[in-house]
Amino acid sequence: MVHDKRNRRVTVQGASGGVYRMADRLPENIDPLLRQILDYFLGHYRENGRVIRKAEIDPLAFHRALPKVWIYERMAKDEFICRLAGDDVRSMYDRPIVGCSLAKLIRTPNAPDVMAHHEAILSIPGIGYMTGRVYLQSLERFGVGERLLLPALGADGTPRFVWGATSYHFDTVGQDAILEQPNRLLIPLASLSDDPS
Repeated sequence: MVHDKRNRRVTVQGASGGVYRMADRLPENIDPLLRQILDYFLGHYRENGRVIRKAEIDPLAFHRALPKVWIYERMAKDEFICRLAGDDVRSMYDRPIVGCSLAKLIRTPNAPDVMAHHEAILSIPGIGYMTGRVYLQSLERFGVGERLLLPALGADGTPRFVWGATSYHFDTVGQDAILEQPNRLLIPLASLSDDPS
């Protein structure tokens, strides 16, 4: 674990070998639709003093973001199954993804990083945020994306779902652009003040 005193972030080597950075706040200028989902999630968290249950998620509270929304259910360690995918998310893949394993949907070299980040979002619990390179399978090209990842409880009250939204920006990236690897952050819910940004 490496601590960077300038920005109060900690780099963590995940149990699966993946790396993400602990942070005490989200970047200021996140996508407005992702911000709408985040505000909804934090409002529920502050009002109820706990993470939202999947059954309590009200899609009408962030209806404009629904095409970007997805939900994965944790079945076992490093095993997440897609339970819901909005239209924008489904269009990124060359096959149906609901019912598919996350590990089968992502490129193999990135799997340890993604799995470690998802596992930490549930175990800490915390808010995940990612920016950087994403792959559009349906067009076989890379682009830039921004992703918000949130924990949700199952019916039994245990952390079981990772849900959120992804905003893709393929129109702003040239075909030959060099793109950065994803930047993964984890903000523990316990560290948030009234203003998360």
